[in-house]
Amino acid sequence: MEPQAFINQKIGAGNDIVFGEEHGSIASTFSMMEETMRQNPGRVQAVSVEFSPRLQPLIEQVAAGTMSATDFTKLSRIANSQEYMEIAGGLLADGRITQEQHDTIVERSEQTIQAVLAGTTNESYPPEQQALDTEVYGAMHSLITAAAAQNIPVIANDYGREGLVLNSVGAMTVADLIERMDDTADGGMLGSQVDLSSSRSILVQRGAFHVWDLTDQNNPASSNAGKGIDDYLEQQGRSVTVIGHYGSQDILSRDVQDIRGLGISIADPSDATIFKGQLTDRPDLEFARRAPATSGGPSGP
Repeated sequence: MEPQAFINQKIGAGNDIVFGEEHGSIASTFSMMEETMRQNPGRVQAVSVEFSPRLQPLIEQVAAGTMSATDFTKLSRIANSQEYMEIAGGLLADGRITQEQHDTIVERSEQTIQAVLAGTTNESYPPEQQALDTEVYGAMHSLITAAAAQNIPVIANDYGREGLVLNSVGAMTVADLIERMDDTADGGMLGSQVDLSSSRSILVQRGAFHVWDLTDQNNPASSNAGKGIDDYLEQQGRSVTVIGHYGSQDILSRDVQDIRGLGISIADPSDATIFKGQLTDRPDLEFARRAPATSGGPSGP
């Protein structure tokens, strides 16, 4: 079955769809979400994306038709950089990072903002990041525009972003990584914005690490088990289908190997899996055991 036909079938049954992706596939995820709304008019009530709530005012402007994709891309990157600096201040005050690490984050963020405003690139905002931003935020702009045409809200509800900042200076611990994947606050915010008793579906985009159950084998109390946004929706009595979405089996295998290499166990696989536009009804973790690993770091956070 083609991925879109599978998704349409689940939407027709009133299921919520949670895309658990490796973030290299995010533009493709947004494209599938956009097509799902088009092919299922009146059956989708909301879209949730793994982006900072800081972007919500920008999302609203895109939905109103008053912000171009170019401006949305630039202002989103600036908002993220400003957030990093604010989070870094809190982490410094809490003793989680050193003054040197704090200053590094601030310097990178300020240089990024300068480059974005000037329409150029630099060491902190290289051409590759600029190109990635153009692709990702451009796809998100298209998604928001398509949703607005059906009066469907797009909700940015990614909270607990300290782990991203810690990771940027190599200060993220195993406990930090697992806490980063706890979507309790994200689910609560989403629940306050939608009708949980409605049969209309919710589309959710999240990194795969967020929908897996991760547990520190050396400290089992450190776990996000039962705390994913998919878990939240199920706990509210909703039917949920989780679709793993990856560029390749090698990418999936690499991410799983890297996580297990940190002494973290992984459970709660997806219900189905998409590799480069090809769907299988088998869970993602089954393929991770079969595929060869490649070098690289985790893509989930």
